[in-house]
Amino acid sequence: MRSLRLRWFFMLVLLYVPTEGFSLTATEWQGMNPENRKNYVRGVVEGWADIVLKQRELISKHVVPQSFILNNIYDPIVRCVIDKPMRAPGKVMETVEKHVKDNPSHWDRHMPLLIFHALQAACAELK
Repeated sequence: MRSLRLRWFFMLVLLYVPTEGFSLTATEWQGMNPENRKNYVRGVVEGWADIVLKQRELISKHVVPQSFILNNIYDPIVRCVIDKPMRAPGKVMETVEKHVKDNPSHWDRHMPLLIFHALQAACAELK
């Protein structure tokens, strides 16, 4: 059983290791058509939601401890996005686009990081 727990733990850790090969920079993202930009942002946020849900499942099954540090990274954003007013149609995309537009010095950075910062700031303002 301990071996299974360790495998799950390391699999989750590997999911969190940022790799530049799988994400677009803000410049590349801005070059996409609007529908593809929206789908990209949706995919990033849904990926975070999947991670949060899997973590909750593993915590409830005692595979990883309640204090599992990664639980605190995406959970507040996922909760904010699924609650009103961030749940309003287009609100997440509007927030991300504004953040990218307002930060041209960050256009060489990868979009998941910019999406994270945009939503983190917007959610903090809603509290």
